[in-house]
Amino acid sequence: MSTFALIFFIIIISLSMISISCYVGSTRITSINTPASTTTTTTTIRRTTTTAATTTSTQPSKNFSISNFSISNFSAANFLASNVTDENIAWLERRTFDLVNLERTKRGLHALNWNDAIALVAKAHSKDMSDNNFFSHNGSDGSNESTRLTRGGVSYWNISAENLLMESGISYYLIGAFGNIVETDYNTFEEMAQNATQGWMNSTGHRENILNPELDESGMGVYAFNDSFYFTQDFITRAYCGYKGGVCCETAGYLPWCYVPWTCTEGVCG
Repeated sequence: MSTFALIFFIIIISLSMISISCYVGSTRITSINTPASTTTTTTTIRRTTTTAATTTSTQPSKNFSISNFSISNFSAANFLASNVTDENIAWLERRTFDLVNLERTKRGLHALNWNDAIALVAKAHSKDMSDNNFFSHNGSDGSNESTRLTRGGVSYWNISAENLLMESGISYYLIGAFGNIVETDYNTFEEMAQNATQGWMNSTGHRENILNPELDESGMGVYAFNDSFYFTQDFITRAYCGYKGGVCCETAGYLPWCYVPWTCTEGVCG
């Protein structure tokens, strides 16, 4: 070792959502965990209003905040994957949802109601993006969020919206003298929830969806593969008549009606 001079390189590593910068003369590589890929869409169909209640969550029993941990004998991705449990992903979903609600309530808006059916639709889209290596509101089958909601049994809406984000769980790498990764550190689930929420709030389209006073129900779905975490949050404004399987809407001076494409038959939309 004494015959070799240590050479440090300026390294820029692209790891899904991490922009990494290296400083000459130091082996510690830090990262800025702001999402480079966030997308948003809003589809307005019809309008109605309602109120919603808050949700609560508690810190999971374990996370993957690791300091000064050698990874010379195995990959960072495999170590990270071993710490991703259904329990922790469920906590991450609810915690991010709560932080989104906090952005609403501290501005005087009503909180969004959590909807399990919407969350399942969101989760399926996150998994679709991961499995098929894309990042878009259009699914691998060409579907948009309104189509996915309806076929997922969520037909009782008149406004739908969607926010997407992809984030890495890795906080930083430690590069050795010969350019090899000798150490890594991971974000906690709390840090990832905070990063995701702030990433959306720092983007005009995402922020508009989050702070839309007409939206009242939502679900969050996160899917993790290796060190990449895909977030999907779907929003709706709930309709109380006119949807598939619901009662027909009554409006003075008009025949009972349903939202397109459904028609009113004996008082029920179908």
